[in-house]
Amino acid sequence: MFGVPGSNSASIELSTLPPFKADERLKYLIRYPYGCLEQTVSSVFPQLYLSDIIDLNARDKTRVDEAIRRGIQRLALFQTSLGGFTYWPGSSEIYGYSNSYAGEFLLEAKNKGYLVPQDMLDRWVKYQKKVASIFKNSSVAELLQETNEEQASRLYTLAKAGQPDLGAMNRLRTTPKLDQISSFYLASAYALVGKKDVANALIKNKTQSNERYLGYGNNFASDLRDEAIMAETYGLLGNVLEEKKMVEAIAKDLNGDGWYNTHSTSYGLLTLGKFYQKLDKEGVNATITYNGKEIQMTSTKPMLVQDLVPGNKLNGHKLSIINKGKAYLFANLIYSGQRKVGSEGVLENKGITMDIKYYDMKHSPLSINTIPQGSNFYALITVNNISNQYYLRNMALTYVIPSGWEIQNERVTGISLDGNSGYSYQDIKDDRVNTFFNLYKGQAFVSKILLTATYAGKFYLPTTLCSAMYNNDIRASGKGRWLNVTLANVKKEI
Repeated sequence: MFGVPGSNSASIELSTLPPFKADERLKYLIRYPYGCLEQTVSSVFPQLYLSDIIDLNARDKTRVDEAIRRGIQRLALFQTSLGGFTYWPGSSEIYGYSNSYAGEFLLEAKNKGYLVPQDMLDRWVKYQKKVASIFKNSSVAELLQETNEEQASRLYTLAKAGQPDLGAMNRLRTTPKLDQISSFYLASAYALVGKKDVANALIKNKTQSNERYLGYGNNFASDLRDEAIMAETYGLLGNVLEEKKMVEAIAKDLNGDGWYNTHSTSYGLLTLGKFYQKLDKEGVNATITYNGKEIQMTSTKPMLVQDLVPGNKLNGHKLSIINKGKAYLFANLIYSGQRKVGSEGVLENKGITMDIKYYDMKHSPLSINTIPQGSNFYALITVNNISNQYYLRNMALTYVIPSGWEIQNERVTGISLDGNSGYSYQDIKDDRVNTFFNLYKGQAFVSKILLTATYAGKFYLPTTLCSAMYNNDIRASGKGRWLNVTLANVKKEI
C-alpha cells in the first residue's frame, strides 16, 4: 500500500470499455488546489457525462450534482459587467479561449437539465458576439492579443448556442494557412449550422506545428487536448471511423502514466464520456474476492468502481476477479495515500530557480530553526526564469506554513511589505498563500509573506512549490524541515 498507515485507500475499477483511469483522473481534477476559471470548469465539465457511463451509488450521484451546481454558481464570481468571464475572480483580464470554454460548459450543463441562470448565458453570448464581430483583421487581433484559435473556439460556441456569426465564420475561413485546431473548431461551427461540405473541406490535409505544445499559451494546448477537439469535430460530421481513432488515442493516453494538465485531462475525459454515451454498451458482471470477502459487481453501465478496505489490511492478501459477463473486462487497481512527513525529497530545479530566506522586521537575516513565540518576521521568496522560454505564463507559487505559525494578511492588518513583484492573483488561506504570476526570461519574481510564530512547540515546515500550472517540466521545490517555536518570556509582577 502507498503512503502513511491510516491514510491509505484502494479501489478496483472494472470496465467493459478500454481503460482510461477514469476514477483516478477525475479525482485529480477535483482535488486540484487552485481555482482559476479553467480549473473551476475542468473539475466539473467531465462529470456531466462520466456519470452516464460510470455506475454511481446514491451518495456519489448527489456529490456529482452538488459539484456541478457549485461550479455553475462559482462562475458568477468571474463574470464581468460586459458578460465575459475573467481568468481570476475580480480580475479584468479575459482570455478568449477559457471564456469560450466556460460558456461551452454552461450550454452543456443546461442541456443536461441543470439550472443555469439565463441572464448569465445571455450576457456571455452578447460578449461573444461583440468580440467575434470586431475580430476582422490582424491589427485588431494583435490589439486583443488573441489568436485565430481563440476566434475559432468563440465562433464554435456561438454556433452551439444557436446564434452563429456566419460573417465572422466566413472571414476566418478565408485566412491563409489557417492552423489545424482553428480549422477543426471552425469546422465544428459549420457542422452545427448544417454546412458539412464546408466543414470537411476545412479540415482536409491539415498539419500541426509542434511549437504550440509548450504549455505557456492561454489556450493550454497539448496533443491530448487537440485529439479531443478533433474527435468532437469528427463526431459532428458523422465520421465515426476518424472519431473512433481519436477516442482510442485519448483512452491510451489517459490510461498511461503520463502527466497531463487540468485542461487536457478534462477535455480527454469529456470526449470519452460523450463518445461512450452514444454506444450500445455491455454492462459489468463480475465477482471480486479479497481479504476473505466476496463482492458481486454488477451494473448495466459499462464502468463500476468499488472501494476496498483502507489501511494495510490488504497487505498479504490476494485479489481475484472472475468475469461473468460476455464482453472483455478491463481492471485497474488504484492506490492512494499521504506521504510520510519529511519524505518529499528535493526536486531538481527545472526551468526556474527558487530561493527562500527569512528576515526579522528590521530586515536582518533570521534563522527559523528556533524562534521565540510571538515573533513577527517575513519570508522572502525569489523565483528566476532560467528556461529557454522568453515568457512563462500561469506560474503558481504555493507557500505552506507550519501549524505553529500564522499568516498576517496585509489586506486585514494594513501592514505592507515593500518590494513585492506584481502578481496576477493571490489567494491567502489560513495555512498557505497561493500566488500566481507570469515571468519573463532573466526576470525575478519576488514575494514577501508576513508571518508570526504564534504557538510554542515543534512543527513541520512543508515543502514550498513553484511550477507552471500547464507544464510539468517547469518546477522547483525544496525539502521540508522541522523547527521549534520557544515559549515567550513572561515577566511576573510582584
